[in-house]
Amino acid sequence: MKPKTTQDYHELFCKCPLFEYAYVEMNNRTMMMRRDVVPPLKKATGASFYLYDGSQAYLGKNDHVTFFNESDGTQLYAFEDRYQIRDMNTLMLTHDWGIDKLLENEDLYMELMYHEHYAVLDKLYDTLKEILSYEHMETNKTAL
Repeated sequence: MKPKTTQDYHELFCKCPLFEYAYVEMNNRTMMMRRDVVPPLKKATGASFYLYDGSQAYLGKNDHVTFFNESDGTQLYAFEDRYQIRDMNTLMLTHDWGIDKLLENEDLYMELMYHEHYAVLDKLYDTLKEILSYEHMETNKTAL
């Protein structure tokens, strides 16, 4: 179940250490969230979560979090079922790997380790799991 209040979004924001800042949207205004300040309880229409590099992490049907590496022009994505690397220098060339297949491919694993992508992808995926487990927990709590 999607968070519905400013405090729901604040709790989610605080659970994911990769998020640097966030904005929560209410009817006619947007409020920036801080970890150390719990917002007043209001109905929220949505929120935007950002990583320290300024890339946005989305919540929705195609859940993913992203990281843009300026030095080599790659955009890293962690989805629920796969990782994706987009090479922005090669006409948006994309590479997809299933979460379980990544560890089975030793050449790919070494390539990712060499470019230090693997650690970033892994951290992004852990963050995504946090988001999804939070939403799963909230759904089950509501069902009870």
